Amino acid sequence: MNGLRVRDRDVGLAARAGDGRLQPLPESLLKTLLVADLMGHGAAAVSGFTVEHARWKPGVSLTVGYSLQRDDGSEVLLYCKRYASDKATILQRRSDHDDLAWRTSGVEVPDGFRRRVLVLPELSSAVWVFPADRCLPGLPRVADMRRTRRFAERAGLFGEWHIRSHRSRAQLLRHKPERRAVFRLDLVLRRAAKRRERQLALRVLPPDEARRIARARTACGGGELMPGLLAVEERTGLLFEDWLEATVPEPDDFSAARLMGECLGRLHALPVPERRDSLRTPPPATPAELQSLFAWSPTLLRLARGFNGLRGRAARCWTHGDPHPDQLALAGAGLPRLLDLDALGLGDPAEDLATWIADHLSTETAATFEEAAGALLDGHQAGGGPRIEERVLRSAVAGALLRQAAGCLRRVERDAEARAALTLERARDLAPRGIVSP
Repeated sequence: MNGLRVRDRDVGLAARAGDGRLQPLPESLLKTLLVADLMGHGAAAVSGFTVEHARWKPGVSLTVGYSLQRDDGSEVLLYCKRYASDKATILQRRSDHDDLAWRTSGVEVPDGFRRRVLVLPELSSAVWVFPADRCLPGLPRVADMRRTRRFAERAGLFGEWHIRSHRSRAQLLRHKPERRAVFRLDLVLRRAAKRRERQLALRVLPPDEARRIARARTACGGGELMPGLLAVEERTGLLFEDWLEATVPEPDDFSAARLMGECLGRLHALPVPERRDSLRTPPPATPAELQSLFAWSPTLLRLARGFNGLRGRAARCWTHGDPHPDQLALAGAGLPRLLDLDALGLGDPAEDLATWIADHLSTETAATFEEAAGALLDGHQAGGGPRIEERVLRSAVAGALLRQAAGCLRRVERDAEARAALTLERARDLAPRGIVSP
């Protein structure tokens, strides 16, 4: 329901790994809380819980997202976050029982609910119902098409055409709580007696992130490499983009590696502005920053040690920051486009290529480095990308595999320890001599 990749989760992993306070609330207790505090009398009963999202930050929090199936056939997204600290007490003081900490003023409560947010200091927890989101103030704003109409008119998005707000809709495509959401806007436009339809993509981000991304998108340009950025509502963190009618590969389909390599090569070859400080891409997590995810397991801790030879390199060109198969839009005879540009900035081109190669190696465990890299590098060269030495690339792939191993733990995937161990072993095997100590 939230549009994220379906994964089999083990939400008890954090507690078994020593984060005892981060045991998820039992579903029986969640049902009791729903009936007693969130849902109104006579609301359709909850018939099922499906885990659709999970994120563990060791020593900090565990967030679990559920799709609630109700007896009337409707579904609602519910999120529960447990804290290892007294954060829930702080949130309760801020909200003063009126949801202001989640900035949800004016949001319609889902049918059958009487509240959107429930803070439980005694359980070190917070429970909230979509579209409430403490870090995404623009999320509740999306459904207000009258505000979208006024914003579009001020920004001059459609010239003399006006949005018919009562006939336009926003469809949720993806939601990562407290991080981002993506919608498709199905707009009906009117000018005099004429009418037409228009679709836009709408990204919802924390406002500071939205401002950073907008600066990078504007400075980069990108032309035909990416969807056009049409407007930014900085206060709420909304980015309006062109909607692309295109096919997108599945997340585990690497058959378009050459096309992705060509797009990345063209991106890496774009001119770089002289003033660069505010345009640098967020640096990838260092081995030291990931140690808390491995420290609970002697096997993982042993395999993750010694990666301190991985060093970040100078930011020398425009980079995507997180290329994966489902971030390539294939538009028939037209040029492919890069999607999901939230990490766009100035960085090291080897990191872009390494992210794709590591993703390939983690998905297809029998693939060799040469098989995962060959077509991608051919396309990168054809697109005009800079030459990257194999030793540098292998070092970057080792770092990306280290982050892949941490990722499956952070997402509390089932069998995460075994999967992380295999990925770390692959990283050690691929790392050039001298990069990883025994």
